[in-house]
Amino acid sequence: MSAEPHQAWETIARYYGQPGARELLLRLQQRYRISVTTILTLAWNAAHGRGAPGAGAAARIAECTERYQASVLRPLRSARDGLRQWREALDPEAGELREALLSRELEAERLEQRLVLDCLDAPGGREPAGDPLGDLCLSLSRYLVSLGVEPDGEAVQAVEHLASLALEDYDGVHVGQIWARAWASTRGGDPAAESPAKG
Repeated sequence: MSAEPHQAWETIARYYGQPGARELLLRLQQRYRISVTTILTLAWNAAHGRGAPGAGAAARIAECTERYQASVLRPLRSARDGLRQWREALDPEAGELREALLSRELEAERLEQRLVLDCLDAPGGREPAGDPLGDLCLSLSRYLVSLGVEPDGEAVQAVEHLASLALEDYDGVHVGQIWARAWASTRGGDPAAESPAKG
């Protein structure tokens, strides 16, 4: 069993419920097919002094959660969304089924978090902890690179927003600089990749 799964779930639910977080994260999910549960869990992991995943672990997290999203979560969301067009003809049963699917979707997301934590807690899954903000930026940059995502201004805004939610001593002035260093490190120091667009 992964370390502190209940605490991790309760914390990321609190992150997600903060003003502006849900809308921003869902837009990124739709644009890039990222896993919201995964990036919130990576933020929790860094903020709680558990380090960042190594490049190999980040790739395993991206591959594992993408398969889980494709086979479990996206079909659940598709079925829930599809029932909207049947509400007039089939209510109240269609509405009740949508609510039941939403509950199952949340349970499935909780299982997805366990997959992420298991990857992080496997031997060699995490590097020694450093500065939490640096670890947060490095965690997210490695995850995005593993998915083949080139972050634009909105993605960088999401990193800044996550830092403000997860870190008590968050300092917005330095986030852009630390993110740029993490991104350059992840991309092998390519100068063209050092500063993702802040649009």
